Amino acid sequence: MAVSAFDGMQDLKNMFRRQIDYSWKKSITGGIDQSIKKAPVRFSEDYINERSERIRWLIDTAVPVMEKFHLFFDLSHSAVALADENAVVIAGTGNGKWGESVLRCGFDIGTSCSEEYIGTNAIGTCLATGKSICVIGKENYVKQWQDSANAATVIRDPFTGNIIGALCLTCFVKYFHVLSLGIVQAIADVIEEKLRNNAVPARRKDRPSRASIASVSRAVGRMSTGVFMLENRETSSYARTGADFVFGSSSIGILLNKAKKAAQYDSTKLIVGESGVGKEVLARFIHEHSPRRSNPFVAINCAAIPPNLLASELFGYETGAFTGAKRGGNPGRFEQASGGTVYLDEISEMSMDLQACLLRVIEEKTITPLGGGRPHPVDVQIIASSNRDLMDMMDGKQFRSDLYHRLNVISFHIPSLRERREDIPRLVEYFLEKMRDKHGGDVKKISDRAVEALLDYHWPGNVRELENTIERACIFSEGPVIDVTDLKEEIGNGCHGQSGGYGELHRILSVLRKHRGNLSRTACSLGIARSTLYRKMARYNISRASI
Repeated sequence: MAVSAFDGMQDLKNMFRRQIDYSWKKSITGGIDQSIKKAPVRFSEDYINERSERIRWLIDTAVPVMEKFHLFFDLSHSAVALADENAVVIAGTGNGKWGESVLRCGFDIGTSCSEEYIGTNAIGTCLATGKSICVIGKENYVKQWQDSANAATVIRDPFTGNIIGALCLTCFVKYFHVLSLGIVQAIADVIEEKLRNNAVPARRKDRPSRASIASVSRAVGRMSTGVFMLENRETSSYARTGADFVFGSSSIGILLNKAKKAAQYDSTKLIVGESGVGKEVLARFIHEHSPRRSNPFVAINCAAIPPNLLASELFGYETGAFTGAKRGGNPGRFEQASGGTVYLDEISEMSMDLQACLLRVIEEKTITPLGGGRPHPVDVQIIASSNRDLMDMMDGKQFRSDLYHRLNVISFHIPSLRERREDIPRLVEYFLEKMRDKHGGDVKKISDRAVEALLDYHWPGNVRELENTIERACIFSEGPVIDVTDLKEEIGNGCHGQSGGYGELHRILSVLRKHRGNLSRTACSLGIARSTLYRKMARYNISRASI
């Protein structure tokens, strides 16, 4: 008996109800216009041409696989789109001109499907959550596309487990089948296997192959034009901002989206996180996205200046304020930052007396230089940060509760590097390029074994420690490739007592046996991607025959 396209449709919707509801709440909060007719952000052809070799590797590998299914897409009145990790459509194929709904809504090469721009949709929501999803009919946030049904799944780098793109099958609701998600997942599996067989893309000096791009462009028609603007990439899955915030994790992407929105307001902001996670980088990111970006960003480390001098550094002083004071006085950091941003790092180290002065500045928006003088107004945005728990300090009478609540109007917590290990490969790539600029020569590469060791290390010093580690490895490595032996001993030997080692091997074997060698169920039980499981099995020399 044939299975109807609508059999089990409600069960399918219920499966993703929580993801859809959460995405809708974000879309509403973000003020996205449901009445738009076209996706508002579209990039030119140069966006693809200028992307890294990793993206060209994805296109060159995925498009031939997608085109093998063209007969299925024609018969099922559907189309399939390939997006990069930023949710920008980079390739596609399918029924007619990508299917009537695809072309009508403007989803051709270069269209951004990010939730930030069009709200809940299969590609954007899939990449935001890192999970497969179906978005059917009125589950689409924008009304123009509520007659379409979509099934999307992520594509991961088989060597690192990082998300590098998404694959989405789309059609009108009347053609959608409950097996659509299984089909798109099967195609994605083939693409990941091809990526594994093709290995890591080699560096090439020539322009990227245009064969796959051209074949898609013919189906779409003339490539849409548009201006590629920096802010359209800064909160993507792989971003490099003026403040050098490089990341691959969804947690940092969400954090930066929040920071961009908060930057439009002058409310005081508090950034907390362990030492080395990038608190000042986030503060600069907020400044650069604020209306104050053309004015100074002045940073001061409250722990680096003796308490008896910190007040004069912050608020300035008049002639004769203290022994050694300069004739004519000196403006403080608040005056130097007029119209811009003052960043107070390690605010927890500020004395109680100075905390009271800072509280008055925040409340009255005036400063009084040391040595007298009349208070005068100050126009600055204040961002503070701490690597200590200020609430614990309040309980111990070491930090004023009234100042804490004044500072904590908008707060940000930056997770430690060990909580977002998926950022490590991208940070390594960025630091390798940075070391080339700093020390000269060619950009060094890094071996898979070295990357594995970096992923297993617990990083007590966070991103700062990682950068120092890469710089040291670049200096001491003999050849063009950094190997595990070039890393610090505690990293290279894996003797840090954290993830990896015998405990991980035993757990993987145990779960594999429990599921009788079924890799999909094993990966699900371990809470990792199947590609990550492949990588770990190869590392520990585990084969199905040994289970």
